[in-house]
Amino acid sequence: MTDCVVVQPIARCGVDLLESVGLSVFESPSPDLAVLRPHLRTAKAVITRNTGFSAEAIDAAPNLEIIASHGTGTDSIDKSAAERRGIRVASTPGSNAQSVAEHALALMLACARHVPSADDAVRAGDWAFRERTHPREISGRRLGLVGYGHVARKLAALAKCLGMTVMVLSKHASEAELATDGVLRASSLEELLASSQIVSLHGLPGATPFLDKEWLAHLRGDAILVNTARGALIDEAALAGALRAGRIASAGLDVFSSEPLPCDSPLFDCPRLVLTPHMGGSGVEALERTALEVARKVIEGLGMALPE
Repeated sequence: MTDCVVVQPIARCGVDLLESVGLSVFESPSPDLAVLRPHLRTAKAVITRNTGFSAEAIDAAPNLEIIASHGTGTDSIDKSAAERRGIRVASTPGSNAQSVAEHALALMLACARHVPSADDAVRAGDWAFRERTHPREISGRRLGLVGYGHVARKLAALAKCLGMTVMVLSKHASEAELATDGVLRASSLEELLASSQIVSLHGLPGATPFLDKEWLAHLRGDAILVNTARGALIDEAALAGALRAGRIASAGLDVFSSEPLPCDSPLFDCPRLVLTPHMGGSGVEALERTALEVARKVIEGLGMALPE
């Protein structure tokens, strides 16, 4: 009999914690409902990642008490169906924040120093590449952060260590918090985009892209745009157009409106664009922290005591 279904793989330490309190865990080899269904019949808990959990899957689990997301996002979980059944939905905000912040910094540096193109040049025997390219330092530049949650706050600290100034656009950050962190508050998105050499996105998407063609036009010509939050924050076709036209310097993306990135995406043949496969939160340490945290959420959600 299965107590907890793990829809997608998590670090072993999380499974060990679940089993240490007597829970029977099924680690599914596939997120397909056909594979999950026999184990959902008795499951009291589900742990999922980016696959989420559908209403159909919820219907297949009559004893379900909690759905826990291995990560911050719960967008792909049918929360309405869960609410109708009184099923708790939990997530693990902040557990992978350091990893995502470091990845955002890596994308900034890769863009500023033209690292992917330089690697291609060396492999092609094009040593003269270094005479044609113009890498930039990020020290002394302004980083504009849209949103100021767990990831953005850690990224601000890293950026300040490298000599950057930081400006924040946030509805929720208090003046005391910003003052403690030594960062500036932007009065508007227009001010942030116009005055920042690097812009990093850390908010949640709405019904339409946050940075559409009109707002992308507010970016400086030497700007680097980084997104490690949600793909839906950016109009990807508009970004591709801005890069091809040379209206912004470069961009680094770890998230996309459709994942995996479809082969007909306008992003693939863009110049000065660094792409990574939604791996910001996948550092070894982050995966272990998140697995332990999601296991704790399940144990507590089932009313069980955590081991001492």
